[in-house]
Amino acid sequence: MKNLELFQLLRNRFKDKYIDITHIAFQDEYTFYLKNNLLHIQDQHELKVFDNTYNCITQFEILKIERILWFGTGKEFIWVDLSKQLHVIPLEFSAAVWNPSQDALVVIQPDGEIGVFIVNFNDETIIPMGSSHLIDAVSNTVINVGWGSEKTQFRGTAGKLLNNENTDIPVTHNDDLKPRVSWRGNGDMFVVNYWNDEKRKFKVFKFPCELLYESSDIIGLQPIIAWKPEGNLIASVTHITEKCEISLFEKNCLIKNSIRLEEKPMQVLDVKWSPCGQILAVHQCLENEVFIELYTTKNYVWYLKQRLDFAESNPMIKFEFNESPSSIVTLLVTTARETIAYFFKFVVHISPLYDTKTAITCGVLNGKNIWLTDCERGMAPPPMFDRTIITNKSVNFMQFHPTLPKLVVVDCCSRVFIYDLDTCKLIASIDDVLDNTLDIPMPFHHFIWSSTSQLMCLRESEEGTYKMIIDTNDKKLSYWDNDKDRAQLTGVTYLGAIYPVYFQQAHKEITVYDFGNSILTVHTLPSFALCLHYIKINETHLVLSLTPSQEFFVNDTKMLTGVLSFIVHQNYLLLTTTENTLICIRLKNLLSKDNLFKNAYCRFIEQGSYLLFGLPNRSSIVLQMPRGNIEMCAVRIMSIDRLETLLEQQNWKQAIDLVRLERMNTTVLVDLNFNRFIKNIDKFVQSIETPAVINDFLLGLQEENVLNTLYKECAFGKIQDVKEKVEKVCNSLIDYLEKYNYHHYLNSIIIACFVKNSKDSNYEALGHIQNLLRAMKSDRSIINIAESVFSGINTLKPNSDMYNYALLMYDLDLALFVARNLQMDPKEYEPFINALKEYDEIKRRFVINDHLKRFSVAVKYLIRCSYDSDEIIDYVKKYGVYDVAYNYTKHGSELHKEMAIIYAESLRKQKMFEEAATILCSVELFKEAYEDYKESLAITSAVLTLSRLNLPTNEYKVKIRELAEACIAARRILEAGTIYETYLMDYDIAMDLYVRNHYFSEAQKCATKFNCYNDYKLHMFEVILSYSDELTTKLKTMRDTFHKYRDRLATVKTGKIEKLSAVHDINQLTLIDDSMSVADTLSTVVTSSSRVSTVSRRRRKEERKKQDLREGGVYEDIALMRALYELISEVFSFGPVVRELCLITFNIDASGNSFMNSLHNLLLNFQIEINKAITEIWPLHLNNPAEDNLESSIYDNVKVLDVKYREPPSNLDTSWKLHIMSNV
Repeated sequence: MKNLELFQLLRNRFKDKYIDITHIAFQDEYTFYLKNNLLHIQDQHELKVFDNTYNCITQFEILKIERILWFGTGKEFIWVDLSKQLHVIPLEFSAAVWNPSQDALVVIQPDGEIGVFIVNFNDETIIPMGSSHLIDAVSNTVINVGWGSEKTQFRGTAGKLLNNENTDIPVTHNDDLKPRVSWRGNGDMFVVNYWNDEKRKFKVFKFPCELLYESSDIIGLQPIIAWKPEGNLIASVTHITEKCEISLFEKNCLIKNSIRLEEKPMQVLDVKWSPCGQILAVHQCLENEVFIELYTTKNYVWYLKQRLDFAESNPMIKFEFNESPSSIVTLLVTTARETIAYFFKFVVHISPLYDTKTAITCGVLNGKNIWLTDCERGMAPPPMFDRTIITNKSVNFMQFHPTLPKLVVVDCCSRVFIYDLDTCKLIASIDDVLDNTLDIPMPFHHFIWSSTSQLMCLRESEEGTYKMIIDTNDKKLSYWDNDKDRAQLTGVTYLGAIYPVYFQQAHKEITVYDFGNSILTVHTLPSFALCLHYIKINETHLVLSLTPSQEFFVNDTKMLTGVLSFIVHQNYLLLTTTENTLICIRLKNLLSKDNLFKNAYCRFIEQGSYLLFGLPNRSSIVLQMPRGNIEMCAVRIMSIDRLETLLEQQNWKQAIDLVRLERMNTTVLVDLNFNRFIKNIDKFVQSIETPAVINDFLLGLQEENVLNTLYKECAFGKIQDVKEKVEKVCNSLIDYLEKYNYHHYLNSIIIACFVKNSKDSNYEALGHIQNLLRAMKSDRSIINIAESVFSGINTLKPNSDMYNYALLMYDLDLALFVARNLQMDPKEYEPFINALKEYDEIKRRFVINDHLKRFSVAVKYLIRCSYDSDEIIDYVKKYGVYDVAYNYTKHGSELHKEMAIIYAESLRKQKMFEEAATILCSVELFKEAYEDYKESLAITSAVLTLSRLNLPTNEYKVKIRELAEACIAARRILEAGTIYETYLMDYDIAMDLYVRNHYFSEAQKCATKFNCYNDYKLHMFEVILSYSDELTTKLKTMRDTFHKYRDRLATVKTGKIEKLSAVHDINQLTLIDDSMSVADTLSTVVTSSSRVSTVSRRRRKEERKKQDLREGGVYEDIALMRALYELISEVFSFGPVVRELCLITFNIDASGNSFMNSLHNLLLNFQIEINKAITEIWPLHLNNPAEDNLESSIYDNVKVLDVKYREPPSNLDTSWKLHIMSNV
């Protein structure tokens, strides 16, 4: 799917042309080269030529760590440092190669001995690490490498092993018979290609020099070998008379795949892998042509993506791949005149959706072939295609026309061809306009359509890089904007066009032009962009860009990092990220000042997925997986928006098809706009071909709005919340279906009855069966429909009580029908139904409800059909339906009175005396009612009931006194005192009650009311003094307890801090706690009789632990906090009491009040002391401890403390104090 396209071209011209140079290398400002076998070193100031001649047979390279030039001659190793000093290590060898990290050197000597050495540059010596020999045999150890034996291993694209006799004749191109070495990317293995017994073979060694695998005889194997930087793939060349191909081997030396080279006869000079391993460069020559072809692979199919042709006037000296970001491939080529850096990137060529088409077209380059595939509902992945364009030369560039179904193609000779997309026929060719005056590969590059009839490209010349315009009609070449100076550019990394604009990036600056060459917007990025896209939203120009460092920008604002790819499809921006996530954003949200990804849709995808394109007029996108396969993915937010558009257009059929095709929850049809759905329910039904679709819709209905749950990220606008939504939809659908075609949609109507799940759903469903049974009198064929419908009911509600519901509809024919279709035993229902037929309607309903144990309903019918009061009373008592019988009998009747009496008895047994009394009052049974009121201590109601009895005065007072004594017995002193004051006028007893029970304020009020204050004040004073003495003693005891708990809590905290500081102690405590926990669990399990009792017992035990104040307890600290909380709350509750006592005694005897003054000050000082200690007990950080705070670790137990006790009591107020009593 992806093509390789030139991203940037950088040239570095030499001062002089290098002629007859065989090797060259660069380090900073130094240039090292061999010319006529003489070593030359050139810098900015001088050229140094060494006297000796060297025949280099190893890599002529720069060692980056040592910063030296290194090469070998076969008799010696030579290196030159930056001070231009030459160093020599004598050693005879036939091949030598550094490992990838350049810290170890493999050397093959002329006798076949192989050694791995470390070079000591200080002593100019080499140190051996391991050795082997080319004639050594592989051990017979069987090692499973995942590809099986040679006879069964997969071979090439044919997928089978050819057993035919070999008749191929090998071709040899000037083989020097010397070995070749290539290292694996991580340096743990290397492979040696060597000459043996008149043919070449290769062996694989493990570092430092352990022989692992050996190849079999390979006909036509050439002296070229290259190990892929990552993995087990080894590339070599096999050449026979019939074919020349790149052979790809596994590390076990068995062939896996091959690349058939089209040109013949040719010679392969070299093969190199890109550092990322995605590109294989093949250096070839054919007669007078020298060229490099770049191949990529997906799913074991190799594609030729680029070809670089070199002229004889500017020959290539060497080529190599440079390290670069994974998304860019850098090929550095050195020619006689300059070094050229070709930066390539992977792109996807997709056509626009032309007006005359319903599909977009995807183009895939493969050498001379352009494979075109139409993408409407999906895509057939390469190597499959719909049609093909075949050219004479390999294609390097292609570009679809922005408005017409045309394709421009540029081959490796810079010839331009325009093809018709429909017929694949050549429309025009421009082959004599673009001249290569520089004699470099790709002198013209970055082709785009700058208008409907003009192409723009970049041209390399001696003076620099220029933007050029190619008129496809007149076939003329001109400078951009007809201005040579304005057309000159430097540092161009991107040219792109999206009708009706085009844009470029040069030196990190992005400029957008319209087709009239006017600048629309300019933005600057921190680095060059790998991918650019332009959109216009509400007159706002937006440039979307993705950098090689995976940073995504909108204009010059960085929005997201870790982005692998992005596309703009319809009204959406889609991105894939390194977090294996697909993100979709509505384009209009790009203008939002809020978080861009706040309303974004996200879903997980396969790791490394790359966005290719979106299908036209659909809500699906196409992605390419890392292994090359193509997958189509639906994007829910696009589906929801498309659904909304279809519904707004009243295209209900397509909307329903979309919901079903993409398996969306059908409730979304309602939730997008509830009123619209209800209003157009007729169109909804008429757009559906079968009732089964309506059934699916009903069964999928959800009460909650799915835009708030399933599709929360897809919502737009305000979300509707409709109460009883499902019931309203079902009712509307039932109403319409009953009118539209009742019998055809009866199953759907039944389902709707159940789906709305109202309390009458079962009755409604059976009601439709009842209608059919009634209509059966005129048409007996309806019985089949009725049975079919009931079968559906039984499917929806299997093992249900439909028979009981049928009985409760009091239709015996319906009940009989249901029983038979439920296949019930006739002995169970026929006698009962036959008996029912003998009763009148009321009696029949009583029997049915009684049979179904619906006693509350049955008693209503019993009261209507029975004249026997005893029967009714017995029935009510038996089934406890007192309330129904009481309310349903006629008020004022004797039966109603009897019902009230038995109802009251029932309430009395449940200790509901006040309610029983109320029932009795309703039937004027006041005497019995008074007893119940007295029992419930409902004083006011009891007194009112007594007044309605019209008792004599003496008897009335006796009853009232009984009521007061009942209150005293229940310790309701205030109510008893009120009775004596108000109803009996006995203030002596009232005063005695108040004073004796310490209600001094009420006593004062009573004394004032009856004008007897002077008679009781001395008695009151004495009681107050006694009570004050009790309070003083209690407060002192509480103060001692407070001190004890506070000090113990501080000790516990200190001990915990010491334990936390000692790791050994903590581990020991943890082990003890764990073992105790296990022991507790085991003992509980053994002795428990049930799971419930076990859980309850554990809970109670845990609660007791939390309140256990014993020293050393697990929860001693929180138990102390809990006890202090209760103690402090009680202490502060004494404030108003002491204030009241002080005021009363001060009024009685101001001079003799020293004892009350002591009590007052004792309490006040105690409370002040408590307030000072609050932060010690409840630190400020208790509920929000810092994670790294050691002291906060001592409050781990607080997590299990009740929330109430995690903070100090709320009312710690001392405003009750009296200044007239205080000496503080």
